[in-house]
Amino acid sequence: MLGTSGDPYVGNAMRIPYMTRGDAAKRDPAGWEGLIDVLEAVEKRDEPVFTANVMRQVILEIHRRQQQLRFAYPVPPRVSLKSALDAARSFLGEKSGGDRALALAGALFEAAGAHFGLYERDNRGRINASDEASGQAADLECVNQDGTIVMAVEVKDRALKLADVEGAITKTRYREINEVFFTVLNLPVFDIPELSPKPMTFEEHPARTNQPSLGRDRHVI
Repeated sequence: MLGTSGDPYVGNAMRIPYMTRGDAAKRDPAGWEGLIDVLEAVEKRDEPVFTANVMRQVILEIHRRQQQLRFAYPVPPRVSLKSALDAARSFLGEKSGGDRALALAGALFEAAGAHFGLYERDNRGRINASDEASGQAADLECVNQDGTIVMAVEVKDRALKLADVEGAITKTRYREINEVFFTVLNLPVFDIPELSPKPMTFEEHPARTNQPSLGRDRHVI
């Protein structure tokens, strides 16, 4: 075991043309002299069994030193999908009147906008205030740099009703918002028999056949 470092390996101490006693340049003179004593004993005995035992003892000492070492490994700033879903379920498990669901959706859409560069920020409404009272187009507004709402998000902690879709379409059409996104926490997603089992766009719904067209630029997700 050479040198004063905590890492048990042969480093600069052995990068020399030959080994001599009394080398004042060594940082651990006593350790250096002890190494020479061991090597001289191996050469003097010149016995394979003795040499093998010395090597085993060196390996044992390295093992003992490694047991005393402690390393701090950095943890990557990420979690598994299962851990993230478990944390979300735990957070949403407490009753909050929909406030926790809105907080979680707001955080997710904020992260998505920042990571993918989809929009600048998202504006979150108050859970106990109507969109009309708050002046918002939806529970969440995804806004770009010039203040234009590029997507409206409705957050529901219950099954989606036809009235929810109609109301969202009316508000977003008035504000000229082309993208509407619904997040639904519980199954079934739809409380509308005509929409089960296959989700469809609002234009495709049979209940809207006698209603004014939404226009081909309106998208419901």
